[in-house]
Amino acid sequence: MIKQVALRSFFIIIFLCINIGVFSHRSYGQRYYFEHYQVEQGISNNTASCVIQDQKGFIWVGTKDGLNRFDGYTFKVFRHEKNDSASLGNNSVWKLFESSDGTIWVGTEHGVFAYDPELETFSHAAGTPKQLVRAMVEDSDGNMWFIINFKLYMLSAKTKK
Repeated sequence: MIKQVALRSFFIIIFLCINIGVFSHRSYGQRYYFEHYQVEQGISNNTASCVIQDQKGFIWVGTKDGLNRFDGYTFKVFRHEKNDSASLGNNSVWKLFESSDGTIWVGTEHGVFAYDPELETFSHAAGTPKQLVRAMVEDSDGNMWFIINFKLYMLSAKTKK
């Protein structure tokens, strides 16, 4: 008799836990909404190699065919322009990083480039080769560290070299 009461109580508790869990999830759970963006919506390529969100809220997406800045409504695409030294150095973007000072660093197959938001231009990182960028990170002193073609480079926060 005691075993039957204990067993019945156990099943009632399990039943209540399951139902409460299921109903509370449905009542209070937040639904997620995903929007898919492709070339038809303005992104430069359907394959993204890296993504960051900057301090201003822009979403930056690196692809095989340029750097894309998304403001929540539209994409602005930055590409290499053959006769423009202030354009992105290469269309194949592999790494993105925002440093503590707000600089957007773009790692391409042909080097590291810093984005100037006022002029919407790019400049090559001084003292670094124009080769494939594999990683970027900032240390506690604000220095930028890059792995470019399996070699380590540092760009000093003080001297910018």
